[in-house]
Amino acid sequence: ARQAHGRRAPPVMAQGVGGPSGVSWVVEIPSRTKEKPVYYRLEIRDDLFKDTFAEHRYNDFVELHGKLKDSIKDLPQLPPKSWMRSRTSNFLDQRTEQLAEYLTTLMARDPFFANPDLREFLAVKAADADILRAAILRNGMLLAHATPEQKANRELVLAALKQNGLALQFLSEEMQADREIVQVAVNRSGGALQWAPNFQTDKEICMAAVSRSPLAFRYVDEDLQQDEEILKAAAATPATTRARRSAT
Repeated sequence: ARQAHGRRAPPVMAQGVGGPSGVSWVVEIPSRTKEKPVYYRLEIRDDLFKDTFAEHRYNDFVELHGKLKDSIKDLPQLPPKSWMRSRTSNFLDQRTEQLAEYLTTLMARDPFFANPDLREFLAVKAADADILRAAILRNGMLLAHATPEQKANRELVLAALKQNGLALQFLSEEMQADREIVQVAVNRSGGALQWAPNFQTDKEICMAAVSRSPLAFRYVDEDLQQDEEILKAAAATPATTRARRSAT
């Protein structure tokens, strides 16, 4: 990356938008230099950390592509070189759009910028773990992408479950057998009881689950389904009735 000080061509608003659930970012190449060699200005805006800016030549994209071949699966196709070395405005505008599309697809392959070469290219300063942690706190279901260390981080796990209890399914059996963890999960999403087999006979946990979501009744132990307090907690809604019938 470098700071370009030459004259710039008229802006080309080549833009891509993407990201997994809970994360969004925009790739723009709003301008390029007119002098040789041509530098493309990249702007990455997202909802996890500050906007980043970088400038690269086409050859920098080629070098990045080579570095990523062994680390990111299904790399998008890089716009080909021009053997005629065309520098017409139409050619450069088209290449600008193609490079923006390339980056958009590439970032979808690595939405948390885990690859250090990609982070450096995009001038992203945050570490991948920090990016993913921020995303998990906004969408608990992103625990599916968490590292083993993050899934073992009790504070992070509890925060994620408070956001979406169904993220319990992505945790270890040890975590799924932890009463506090399960209590937080079912308090937020009754259906999380499905991934807490050790507590499907626990009246307090089951009452919390069915009170939150009557459909959780289907995961309650068969004997406990006859308990009047459990039935009352579920409020005997049509959904609960159907769940009881399917369990018999």
